[in-house]
Amino acid sequence: MDIVFSNNWNDTSVNINSYIYWGAATGPYSTKTELATSGARGNSIADLNTDGYPDIVFSNYHNGSTRNINSYIYWGASSGPYSTKTELATIGATGNSIADLNNDGYLDIVFSNNWNDTSGNINSYIYWGAATGPYSTKTELATSGAYGVSIAGSNIFGNESGYTGNVIPLWATQGGYSWGLLTSPEYQLVAVKNEQLNSG
Repeated sequence: MDIVFSNNWNDTSVNINSYIYWGAATGPYSTKTELATSGARGNSIADLNTDGYPDIVFSNYHNGSTRNINSYIYWGASSGPYSTKTELATIGATGNSIADLNNDGYLDIVFSNNWNDTSGNINSYIYWGAATGPYSTKTELATSGAYGVSIAGSNIFGNESGYTGNVIPLWATQGGYSWGLLTSPEYQLVAVKNEQLNSG
């Protein structure tokens, strides 16, 4: 198993790398790979392009000047993992989740957007996977200071449509937000069942 950390702040800058720590038989987690991120808050892992290599999606929150910044997909590959990335427009993204929301056989990405430098009353995004080119199309969902996103199974809320549903925690007003909750680093521990990040 390998571990991915979303690093948010180093007491000086938010423009810091996030880390993959590699599991190994010779001694786990003594080796790491650094990936460029900006105030990262959360990540998800899935094989988005079905090439047999897990990809990593980071939610970027802030670059030191603005929250109107892109989040990243880092693509796994046989030639060298995570040397190539795709940028997706987000606004103060605080989390993401991955699922095939419309049952078309392609994984979709949901980003929770929190703040646009002026207001928390902004939309969060679904980026749709597709055969013609992943994540070029998005749907916006009205949210208010969304802080993380979960994707629920079809039966959790009595929804029998056969489609998954999105659960996006909301933060109502700036005055209700506790800045004291921010720590460095913010992270997710990720265990990829039955496969490693660097295996096809």
